[in-house]
Amino acid sequence: MLVDIVKDVIASHEDIDVAGEVEGHTGLLEAAIRTQADVVVLREPAGSPNEVYRELLYGRPRLKILAITADGRRGFLHDLQPRVVALGEISSTSLVDAIRNASRAAGAVQ
Repeated sequence: MLVDIVKDVIASHEDIDVAGEVEGHTGLLEAAIRTQADVVVLREPAGSPNEVYRELLYGRPRLKILAITADGRRGFLHDLQPRVVALGEISSTSLVDAIRNASRAAGAVQ
């Protein structure tokens, strides 16, 4: 039912095309690559949606994911964005701290 509602909404806008449909989440990346989609609209996956999003976003870094909750009431936009953090003047201590903090953020250093 949610799929039908989304399709009806999109169909009423001439500047938006449905490039393809995939049943479930298997094959999403391949379909996004094949159709050169700019945006993937999907029902928020049960369990660990991060795996689905990670595969899509790392496979197509400019892709945007619009995830709609199962009840159809809320949506979330996921994308990869560069992030810049000003570090100020660099000293040997602040350099090492910045490297450690960046590694922690990436999950590399405990």
